[in-house]
Amino acid sequence: MSRRFQDWIALGQDLDQRFILDNPFTRKRDTSYAEVLLQVANHGTYHRGNLSAMLRQIGQSSVMTEYALYWYTE
Repeated sequence: MSRRFQDWIALGQDLDQRFILDNPFTRKRDTSYAEVLLQVANHGTYHRGNLSAMLRQIGQSSVMTEYALYWYTE
């Protein structure tokens, strides 16, 4: 996690604060920081699943991709 992001969260930012997200591939959308954080987490899950599937396709064993497992690793 980037230091700037950690500092921003530590300031007690209002995650329900709304703003206009202007995505050049879609359209403008009124959203909140909480929704963006959920998207970031879900998108990471999507990529972990893709990597796991690619490993299986080349005959390798995949790894557990559960985020909760990360909590228990050093």
